[in-house]
Amino acid sequence: LYNNIVNARYLPVFLMKPFASGVAQLAAVAILGVVLVLFYRAAHTRLTIILAGSVALFVVGEVVGFYDVSAAIHSVRINTVSLLFGTTLFSLILEKTNVFRLICKRLIERFGTRPPHLFIILCLVTYGLSLFLNHLAVITLVVPVTLSVARALGTSALPFIVAEVMVGTLGGTSTMIGDLPNMMISAELKLPFYAFLQYLLPICLINLVTLLGCF
Repeated sequence: LYNNIVNARYLPVFLMKPFASGVAQLAAVAILGVVLVLFYRAAHTRLTIILAGSVALFVVGEVVGFYDVSAAIHSVRINTVSLLFGTTLFSLILEKTNVFRLICKRLIERFGTRPPHLFIILCLVTYGLSLFLNHLAVITLVVPVTLSVARALGTSALPFIVAEVMVGTLGGTSTMIGDLPNMMISAELKLPFYAFLQYLLPICLINLVTLLGCF
Protein backbone atom coordinates (compact mmCIF):
# COMPACT_ATOMS: atom_id res chain seq x y z
CA LEU A 1 0.00 0.00 0.00
CA TYR A 2 2.82 2.38 0.85
CA ASN A 3 4.56 1.73 -2.48
CA ASN A 4 1.31 2.17 -4.38
CA ILE A 5 0.66 5.52 -2.72
CA VAL A 6 4.18 6.74 -3.40
CA ASN A 7 4.13 5.52 -7.00
CA ALA A 8 0.77 7.18 -7.57
CA ARG A 9 2.29 10.44 -6.23
CA TYR A 10 -0.48 10.94 -3.70
CA LEU A 11 2.18 12.14 -1.29
CA PRO A 12 4.53 15.08 -1.71
CA VAL A 13 8.26 14.44 -1.79
CA PHE A 14 8.87 15.31 1.88
CA LEU A 15 6.38 12.62 2.97
CA MET A 16 8.14 9.81 1.14
CA LYS A 17 10.58 7.22 2.49
CA PRO A 18 13.06 9.36 4.49
CA PHE A 19 10.27 11.24 6.22
CA ALA A 20 8.30 8.06 6.83
CA SER A 21 11.26 6.46 8.61
CA GLY A 22 11.59 9.60 10.75
CA VAL A 23 7.91 9.47 11.64
CA ALA A 24 8.32 5.80 12.60
CA GLN A 25 11.21 6.61 14.91
CA LEU A 26 9.31 9.48 16.52
CA ALA A 27 6.25 7.29 17.02
CA ALA A 28 8.31 4.57 18.69
CA VAL A 29 10.07 7.06 20.97
CA ALA A 30 6.75 8.73 21.88
CA ILE A 31 5.10 5.43 22.82
CA LEU A 32 8.07 4.30 24.89
CA GLY A 33 8.23 7.69 26.61
CA VAL A 34 4.57 7.59 27.58
CA VAL A 35 4.88 4.02 28.86
CA LEU A 36 7.92 4.90 30.99
CA VAL A 37 6.24 7.97 32.50
CA LEU A 38 3.09 6.02 33.35
CA PHE A 39 5.17 3.09 34.62
CA TYR A 40 6.84 5.21 37.30
CA ARG A 41 3.81 7.34 38.15
CA ALA A 42 1.21 4.56 38.46
CA ALA A 43 2.95 1.72 40.27
CA HIS A 44 -0.27 -0.19 41.03
CA THR A 45 -1.15 -0.65 37.33
CA ARG A 46 2.29 -1.38 35.89
CA LEU A 47 1.30 -4.70 34.31
CA THR A 48 -1.62 -3.05 32.51
CA ILE A 49 0.63 -0.23 31.33
CA ILE A 50 3.21 -2.67 29.96
CA LEU A 51 0.55 -4.67 28.12
CA ALA A 52 -1.06 -1.52 26.71
CA GLY A 53 2.34 -0.22 25.58
CA SER A 54 3.13 -3.52 23.89
CA VAL A 55 -0.17 -3.49 22.02
CA ALA A 56 0.39 0.14 21.01
CA LEU A 57 3.87 -0.66 19.70
CA PHE A 58 2.46 -3.60 17.76
CA VAL A 59 -0.45 -1.72 16.18
CA VAL A 60 1.29 1.57 15.47
CA GLY A 61 4.42 -0.25 14.36
CA GLU A 62 2.51 -2.25 11.78
CA VAL A 63 0.78 0.87 10.50
CA VAL A 64 3.76 3.22 10.44
CA GLY A 65 6.35 0.61 9.58
CA PHE A 66 8.87 0.46 12.42
CA TYR A 67 7.78 -2.96 13.72
CA ASP A 68 7.68 -6.25 11.85
CA VAL A 69 6.10 -9.17 13.69
CA SER A 70 7.78 -11.88 11.62
CA ALA A 71 11.19 -10.25 12.02
CA ALA A 72 10.64 -9.94 15.77
CA ILE A 73 9.70 -13.62 16.07
CA HIS A 74 12.70 -14.76 14.00
CA SER A 75 15.06 -12.58 16.06
CA VAL A 76 14.21 -14.44 19.29
CA ARG A 77 17.01 -16.80 20.35
CA ILE A 78 15.18 -19.77 21.85
CA ASN A 79 18.41 -21.37 23.09
CA THR A 80 19.38 -18.27 25.05
CA VAL A 81 15.89 -17.79 26.49
CA SER A 82 15.65 -21.45 27.51
CA LEU A 83 19.08 -21.41 29.14
CA LEU A 84 18.30 -18.21 31.04
CA PHE A 85 14.96 -19.64 32.15
CA GLY A 86 16.62 -22.84 33.36
CA THR A 87 19.34 -21.10 35.39
CA THR A 88 16.80 -18.70 36.90
CA LEU A 89 14.50 -21.57 37.84
CA PHE A 90 17.38 -23.44 39.46
CA SER A 91 18.29 -20.31 41.42
CA LEU A 92 14.72 -20.01 42.69
CA ILE A 93 14.79 -23.65 43.79
CA LEU A 94 18.00 -23.03 45.74
CA GLU A 95 16.45 -19.99 47.35
CA LYS A 96 13.32 -21.86 48.44
CA THR A 97 15.28 -24.79 49.86
CA ASN A 98 17.83 -22.57 51.69
CA VAL A 99 20.70 -24.57 50.21
CA PHE A 100 22.95 -21.53 49.97
CA ARG A 101 22.31 -20.52 53.57
CA LEU A 102 23.11 -24.08 54.67
CA ILE A 103 26.38 -24.10 52.70
CA CYS A 104 27.48 -20.81 54.24
CA LYS A 105 26.53 -21.99 57.72
CA ARG A 106 28.57 -25.19 57.40
CA LEU A 107 31.59 -23.33 56.05
CA ILE A 108 31.42 -20.73 58.83
CA GLU A 109 31.22 -23.47 61.45
CA ARG A 110 34.20 -25.16 59.82
CA PHE A 111 36.54 -22.18 59.33
CA GLY A 112 35.45 -19.81 62.09
CA THR A 113 33.77 -16.43 62.37
CA ARG A 114 36.72 -14.09 62.01
CA PRO A 115 35.93 -11.35 59.43
CA PRO A 116 38.89 -12.21 57.13
CA HIS A 117 37.85 -15.86 57.06
CA LEU A 118 34.20 -14.95 56.46
CA PHE A 119 35.21 -12.60 53.69
CA ILE A 120 37.13 -15.28 51.81
CA ILE A 121 34.45 -17.93 52.40
CA LEU A 122 31.58 -15.79 51.13
CA CYS A 123 33.56 -14.61 48.12
CA LEU A 124 34.61 -18.13 47.13
CA VAL A 125 31.07 -19.47 47.53
CA THR A 126 29.72 -16.59 45.45
CA TYR A 127 32.29 -17.22 42.75
CA GLY A 128 31.65 -20.97 42.72
CA LEU A 129 27.88 -20.64 42.40
CA SER A 130 28.21 -17.91 39.77
CA LEU A 131 30.02 -20.37 37.54
CA PHE A 132 26.82 -22.39 37.07
CA LEU A 133 24.01 -19.95 37.90
CA ASN A 134 23.15 -16.45 36.83
CA HIS A 135 25.50 -14.27 38.86
CA LEU A 136 22.77 -11.70 39.57
CA ALA A 137 20.60 -14.40 41.13
CA VAL A 138 23.55 -15.61 43.18
CA ILE A 139 24.17 -12.12 44.52
CA THR A 140 20.53 -11.81 45.58
CA LEU A 141 21.00 -15.08 47.50
CA VAL A 142 24.29 -14.23 49.17
CA VAL A 143 23.56 -10.66 50.26
CA PRO A 144 20.87 -11.58 52.87
CA VAL A 145 23.24 -14.14 54.40
CA THR A 146 26.01 -11.55 54.46
CA LEU A 147 23.80 -8.99 56.17
CA SER A 148 22.73 -11.51 58.81
CA VAL A 149 26.29 -12.59 59.56
CA ALA A 150 27.62 -9.03 59.66
CA ARG A 151 24.80 -7.98 61.98
CA ALA A 152 25.53 -10.89 64.31
CA LEU A 153 29.24 -10.05 64.42
CA GLY A 154 28.68 -6.31 64.76
CA THR A 155 30.73 -5.44 61.70
CA SER A 156 29.99 -3.52 58.51
CA ALA A 157 28.59 -5.56 55.63
CA LEU A 158 29.57 -3.00 52.97
CA PRO A 159 33.05 -4.42 52.13
CA PHE A 160 31.59 -7.93 51.94
CA ILE A 161 28.77 -6.91 49.59
CA VAL A 162 31.03 -4.86 47.31
CA ALA A 163 33.46 -7.76 47.02
CA GLU A 164 30.63 -10.27 46.43
CA VAL A 165 29.24 -8.20 43.58
CA MET A 166 32.66 -8.02 41.95
CA VAL A 167 33.37 -11.71 42.55
CA GLY A 168 29.95 -12.70 41.25
CA THR A 169 30.61 -10.77 38.06
CA LEU A 170 33.93 -12.58 37.65
CA GLY A 171 32.26 -15.94 38.23
CA GLY A 172 29.51 -15.22 35.73
CA THR A 173 32.04 -14.10 33.13
CA SER A 174 34.06 -17.30 33.57
CA THR A 175 31.49 -19.63 31.99
CA MET A 176 28.90 -19.65 29.24
CA ILE A 177 25.91 -19.95 31.58
CA GLY A 178 26.89 -17.56 34.35
CA ASP A 179 26.19 -14.34 32.49
CA LEU A 180 23.51 -13.28 30.01
CA PRO A 181 25.96 -11.64 27.53
CA ASN A 182 27.95 -14.88 27.47
CA MET A 183 24.77 -16.81 26.67
CA MET A 184 23.97 -14.43 23.82
CA ILE A 185 27.51 -14.59 22.45
CA SER A 186 27.52 -18.38 22.60
CA ALA A 187 24.15 -18.65 20.84
CA GLU A 188 25.12 -16.18 18.12
CA LEU A 189 28.63 -17.47 17.40
CA LYS A 190 27.96 -21.15 18.22
CA LEU A 191 30.75 -21.25 20.80
CA PRO A 192 31.02 -24.40 22.94
CA PHE A 193 31.03 -24.38 26.73
CA TYR A 194 34.73 -25.20 27.03
CA ALA A 195 35.72 -22.16 24.93
CA PHE A 196 34.72 -19.85 27.78
CA LEU A 197 36.55 -22.02 30.29
CA GLN A 198 39.65 -22.01 28.12
CA TYR A 199 39.90 -18.29 27.49
CA LEU A 200 37.97 -16.53 30.28
CA LEU A 201 38.34 -18.75 33.34
CA PRO A 202 42.14 -18.28 33.77
CA ILE A 203 41.85 -14.49 33.48
CA CYS A 204 38.95 -14.37 35.93
CA LEU A 205 40.82 -16.56 38.42
CA ILE A 206 43.79 -14.18 38.31
CA ASN A 207 41.43 -11.26 38.89
CA LEU A 208 39.80 -13.17 41.76
CA VAL A 209 43.10 -13.73 43.53
CA THR A 210 44.06 -10.08 42.97
CA LEU A 211 40.71 -8.87 44.32
CA LEU A 212 40.93 -11.01 47.45
CA GLY A 213 44.48 -9.82 48.02
CA CYS A 214 43.52 -6.15 47.67
CA PHE A 215 40.60 -6.39 50.08
